[in-house]
Amino acid sequence: MTISEADKKEHPANTQWHYAPLISHGFEALDKVRTGLVRSYRYIHPDGRTASATTGYSGDYWEARSKNDEHLGGGWYSSLEPFLKNGVDGNN
Repeated sequence: MTISEADKKEHPANTQWHYAPLISHGFEALDKVRTGLVRSYRYIHPDGRTASATTGYSGDYWEARSKNDEHLGGGWYSSLEPFLKNGVDGNN
């Protein structure tokens, strides 16, 4: 596959590293499918918090924001689950 072909490939949210941890903490994927080498996916929680995850060619990063758009946290992929387990979902 060429770079040009890879940049046109679709990537369903439910096949990405961020999907399972966010869904298990009550978030819903707003972007079900994204296309390209680098992709950003948006999520929303029923309480109004949002999360986004960027993944692809050179890095995997996430960010969480409050319903008032205040930064709650962010980091590389390996820090998402510990962040969620330490109370961001409001259920712990």
